[in-house]
Amino acid sequence: MTIKDTRRLIFLCIPIVALLLLTVFKWYGLERGGTYTFPITGYDPRNILSGHYLIYTVNYGVPNICAQQPDAKQSVRILRAYPAVLCLQPKVFSSGNTPSKDCKVFIKGTCHHSRFRAGIEKYYVPEQYAKELEKRVLNGDASIKISVTGRGKALIKELLINDVP
Repeated sequence: MTIKDTRRLIFLCIPIVALLLLTVFKWYGLERGGTYTFPITGYDPRNILSGHYLIYTVNYGVPNICAQQPDAKQSVRILRAYPAVLCLQPKVFSSGNTPSKDCKVFIKGTCHHSRFRAGIEKYYVPEQYAKELEKRVLNGDASIKISVTGRGKALIKELLINDVP
């Protein structure tokens, strides 16, 4: 094996190892995080390039979510989308990057146009099920089961229709 072949082998292995590490990281977050279920409402915007995604709003059960604004001293850019933390135990919302000291489980995200976004507001569905799932979500029959890691990252485990995956 020549040096050129060795380099090719190394360059071939790097993306494979990176994908394996990413898969293990996601699996670990799903398995080790606390599991929570929240009702969702939304719609299914169709885009030829990106496929069928259910895009929805998650009802976290916290009043006045994203209602409080950050300090006026912060720039105008941050006022459009600013970091926020949603504490699940106890259910409290706060702006900023760090949860309160009494918060046991939290989700980090951003507030954008009065909506809290944690990266779990989009779920890919196969084309043959898109119409039916869209109707179910619009009827209020849908919820999502998420896993929350210790660092505040929320990951979708399942889409539930009438509490059935």
